[in-house]
Amino acid sequence: MIQAVFSFKEFNKPLIKKLTKLITEKTKAIEFHSFSLGISFQKGLTEKGKEELRNSFRFPLIDSLKKELKKKFELNESELELLIDFNAGKIFFKSKPIYLHGYYNKYSRKLPQTIHYCYECRGIGCKKCKNTGKISKESIQELVAEKCVKAFKAEDNKFHGAGREDVDVRMLGKGRQFVIELIQPKKRVFNLKKLEETINKKNNKKLKIKKLSFTGKEKIKEIKSLKTEKIYSATVKTNKKINKKSLLKLKSKILAIKQLTPLRILERKKEKERKKKIEILEISSIKEKSFKIELKAESGTYVKEFLSGDENRTKPNLPSLLKNPCNCISLDVKKIM
Repeated sequence: MIQAVFSFKEFNKPLIKKLTKLITEKTKAIEFHSFSLGISFQKGLTEKGKEELRNSFRFPLIDSLKKELKKKFELNESELELLIDFNAGKIFFKSKPIYLHGYYNKYSRKLPQTIHYCYECRGIGCKKCKNTGKISKESIQELVAEKCVKAFKAEDNKFHGAGREDVDVRMLGKGRQFVIELIQPKKRVFNLKKLEETINKKNNKKLKIKKLSFTGKEKIKEIKSLKTEKIYSATVKTNKKINKKSLLKLKSKILAIKQLTPLRILERKKEKERKKKIEILEISSIKEKSFKIELKAESGTYVKEFLSGDENRTKPNLPSLLKNPCNCISLDVKKIM
């Protein structure tokens, strides 16, 4: 966050002029159309004293800034918040975040959605992560943020996805919705089509983003609360020779399943039973010990665990239905409905 230091002896016109000049200088590099102004007066002032200073100092300062900055003053929803702290002798400049909404396709099976911090050191750096603080070298968040942060001259970012897929699962079809939040941006205007092209050109074998547009904070809640069905495609390998007749009987079946929290994430999530529905849409490419399966699943279904059984923590599961141990070799999200 940008800061400016100042000193003062009394609240008067010279101080208003001094602060106006300082704020004008500091905001030259920041794009904004409106500002708000908060003042933290000295400790010990009575409410009456604060009210008098608001009338005799704050309002004249606002008028001076409007004239000098040639920007609108807005009490709420301003693009730049100014806070003058007379106790610390500092001015704080807080730029309203920029929110960009879009869709992403993921083609890599080694790419997490967000930064995968090391579980051992929590991002600090240790032997396990070779002092990187991360398990994965890169993520969708980092690949998208790299260009967005640079374009809008932001200090940081947050990535919000409409759900997420596992690292080794590809995201195909129309893609998954996301919002990237750019924190403390100095620029507010940029050609989003050009930004899309720049991101896609660099990462065309791993990632593609599309339909990038400006949005508001409320979009994050909207996409996070979506309950969607998904169509998956998986390649499954079996331990024993496949009974083709038994396998094909599963086509078009709708199964009500119960799932306990998968063993692979039990350390991070509480034990819980989930009731979900799975519809088997298609079975193809049947070989002696492998086949492809397409299915539709409710939001929040652990598809890999249905395909493997997860030591019977998902019931029923594909191995129990086929009476043949199964393992998911690859999994893709084909469509989010």
